[in-house]
Amino acid sequence: EIRLTAGGEPAPARYEARMSLRRILAGLGLDEACCDPFVKPEHAAEFSFRPGAKAVSLINPPRSDMNAMRTSLVPGLLRALKGNRDRNVEGAALFEIERAYFEAGEGLPDEVELVGLLVEEGYAAAKGALEAALAAFLPRSTVEFVPSGRRHAAEGRCADVVIDGERAGYLAE
Repeated sequence: EIRLTAGGEPAPARYEARMSLRRILAGLGLDEACCDPFVKPEHAAEFSFRPGAKAVSLINPPRSDMNAMRTSLVPGLLRALKGNRDRNVEGAALFEIERAYFEAGEGLPDEVELVGLLVEEGYAAAKGALEAALAAFLPRSTVEFVPSGRRHAAEGRCADVVIDGERAGYLAE
């Protein structure tokens, strides 16, 4: 899961970036998932793109147990994977480009545009897909994978994704 765009970019530039990345990921054989932005509060906390940040709580949620806005694309992609497995579809390679929402005090939430990939074939396949996508999407950028850890990641199977010296997200199994 990585941050797609920085704040302040004009809407047409953000739209073009999203469409370009969609074409790249589809060309790599990934299918686009359109996941629900509503999550369980514990999933918002556990998978948050910004660990420790507060999720936006809903007053009138569509389901009583899903009363937070997503803080990550991971829970939705995992639900999509479960749906595929329930239908005996294996070998999922999914992506989603969407926003995550964080409490920002009074007024509107802080929105961060993310791209999430879920590749069922494992860490190496996911890393390869991400490297290929970033090479096509950001051809002049330097991308590094710095070993790190996340609570939900397998031991030794997690890395921060650093683009041009700035942490942009993470890769985990």
